[in-house]
Amino acid sequence: MSSLVLSTAYWPPVEWFALWVRNGSLTLEAQEHLQKQSYRNRCRIKIRQGIQELIIPLDRSGSRHIREIGISLREDWWRVHWKAIESAYAHAAFFSALGPEIKELYERPIEEPLWNWNMRILQMCQKWLGLEQPIGLTTEFTAPAPSDLRFDIHPKKDLVLNATPYRQLAYERPHSFVAGLSILDLLFNEGPAAYSILMGDH
Repeated sequence: MSSLVLSTAYWPPVEWFALWVRNGSLTLEAQEHLQKQSYRNRCRIKIRQGIQELIIPLDRSGSRHIREIGISLREDWWRVHWKAIESAYAHAAFFSALGPEIKELYERPIEEPLWNWNMRILQMCQKWLGLEQPIGLTTEFTAPAPSDLRFDIHPKKDLVLNATPYRQLAYERPHSFVAGLSILDLLFNEGPAAYSILMGDH
């Protein structure tokens, strides 16, 4: 397989994980500077009213290097995010199985860099999906290419991969599948079937 290089992300979108699962290995861009309005510090979940973005406020007084940028403690954002996740997915099929472990992440202020926080989330997802190969890190930054997944997976850009549709909570009738959501949506709704869905086997 060719080397897959993606940016770090906060509860990354389903397409991000589909690329990882189908490629078999993953290298994270560890030498960049923060890209604004990206999935590096935000995710999307499905709620009754549509789609809600959960955004981590950042400490912009220090370094902009992706492995050093801090998380702001001025707002109780971790409580807001957990309440939003719980409200959105409390009735999902696998919330009771996965929710308690996720809740533990949000029970105290996040006093660590964004990179470390995202890595804890990735390792949790890695465990649930059975992805055993270690995550690699880049050692130097290379300039963006015309087609570059580090920057093409972005809230304001079209999907780079149409992941396999899966069961979602139906807040409306008729129900239509919503793409581009966080891996949380897939995990809570499909549980152990998430890996095969990411592979495109369903």
